[in-house]
Amino acid sequence: MDFSSKEKSLAVDFELDGFLKELDLALKQTVRDHEREINQMRLDNKVDEYRNSIEFIICKAKRILKNIED
Repeated sequence: MDFSSKEKSLAVDFELDGFLKELDLALKQTVRDHEREINQMRLDNKVDEYRNSIEFIICKAKRILKNIED
């Protein structure tokens, strides 16, 4: 390998290394974004479960009060 071939090889290695670092950062950011979305979905599901439980309790309490009033 002559000098210019070594320079080209180093340049390609440098570009590839930079590309791989950018790709790694992008993938890590994507994973963080998806983790955030998943956590938000879990939180939303918990809120919905609590809301449904509260609505069930309120409906049950209304029926009991109605029976008492009647």
